[in-house]
Amino acid sequence: MASTWKPNSQTNNAWNTYAAGKKDKPGAYVSNWQDELDSLYGQIENRPDFAYDMNGDAMYQQYKDMYTQQGQQASQDAMGMASARTGGFNSSVAQTASQQAYQGYMNQLAGTIPGLENRAYGRYQDQGQALLDLYGITQQNEQNAYGQYRDQVGDWQADRDFNYGVYSDQRDFNYGKWNDDRVYKLNK
Repeated sequence: MASTWKPNSQTNNAWNTYAAGKKDKPGAYVSNWQDELDSLYGQIENRPDFAYDMNGDAMYQQYKDMYTQQGQQASQDAMGMASARTGGFNSSVAQTASQQAYQGYMNQLAGTIPGLENRAYGRYQDQGQALLDLYGITQQNEQNAYGQYRDQVGDWQADRDFNYGVYSDQRDFNYGKWNDDRVYKLNK
């Protein structure tokens, strides 16, 4: 029997299993979502304030074309009727009637602006909310991915601790048996 303790093959195997597991440690967490989160946050933070440009609104342009055409037609009709009443002369009454008919349609066009602006503002708010919702979903994806990473680290730590426990128990048993044998031989 050797005078100094040496681990047996089972103890060495347990140590090798523990040591091999140490190198399987998960690396540092790398987010797959951070770039998208940063981009979305930038879009939210740098989103311009609401501004309504009726000339840039396609719906307003349709109304403008329609009311302008109808106003011109009404102007011509009013001019024709007023001229017919005055015996075909182009009077100031005819011109006034013509301008009033046209202006009536332009007033109707102006009346559409608040509704169109409200619709545009609603779209602006919906787009902002969509960005916030997408940011929230992306944040949840990031939290889920980080949670999975933490689970991997926890599993690795549990495996490492278990393997160290197996090694420690095997070493203590091996040493205890060696020591008991040594004491027995000394007492003999």
